[in-house]
Order: sequence, then structure tokens, then C-alpha cells
Amino acid sequence: MNDYILKVEGVSHEYKTRTGLFSSFSHKALDDVSFNVVRGEVVGIVGKNGAGKSTLLRILAGVIEPQKGSVWMPESTTRSLLSIGLGFNRELTGRDNAILSCMFNGISMKDAKDISEDIKEFSELGVF
Repeated sequence: MNDYILKVEGVSHEYKTRTGLFSSFSHKALDDVSFNVVRGEVVGIVGKNGAGKSTLLRILAGVIEPQKGSVWMPESTTRSLLSIGLGFNRELTGRDNAILSCMFNGISMKDAKDISEDIKEFSELGVF
């Protein structure tokens, strides 16, 4: 019998972003993801920006719950806290979050606005 240390079954997660006062945009970060990990296996998660890697890691770490599907680990499993995106406000746009993050790190609002396009390009997230 296999000695599973992780079972992910049918996990899906979608983000909704407000694009205007009465409009929003939905992005399905994960769609029916399933896999098992057996003791001794090594797993890598690879994909383009916006493909759902961080969302999957957040779900595996227990930071967020999947909207569909399930994740099983033995009760003795220690989960790490994934800090990517810590301090980001989901109600704000990516641009606004980038500007605030810059300002939290001591950059003036004017300079933060000036470099926000560079941040957008670097992230490779496009409209996301």
C-alpha cells in the first residue's frame, strides 16, 4: 500500500477582481487539480506568472481553503506559512497594491507611480 503524505482532489479556486463600480472580472487560478504525493517523492510546481502556483501553495499551506475539492495530509504534517502577497489588499488593483507596497518600503508616492509600469512588466501578469 502507498504511504501518501498528500492527496489533492479536484481543487478549484477563482478570484474576483472589481474592475469598476458595478463590474468585476473573474480569474480561475486553479481548475480541478488532482495529484498524490507518496513519502520520498519530490514535487515541483512550474508555470507562468498567473498560472496558479501561489494559489496552490497557499491552499497546501492552509492559508486559504479551496472553493472546490479537498486537500488531505496526515494530522502530524507541519504546514509552512506562505508569505507571498502578505499585506496585499484583495479589494485593490494590482497597480494600487504595488504602489502601496513601494510606499511601505520608503518610496515616495510619485516615484512609486513612476515605476508601477516597470513593476507591471516585470510581473508578466498582463491584465491580471
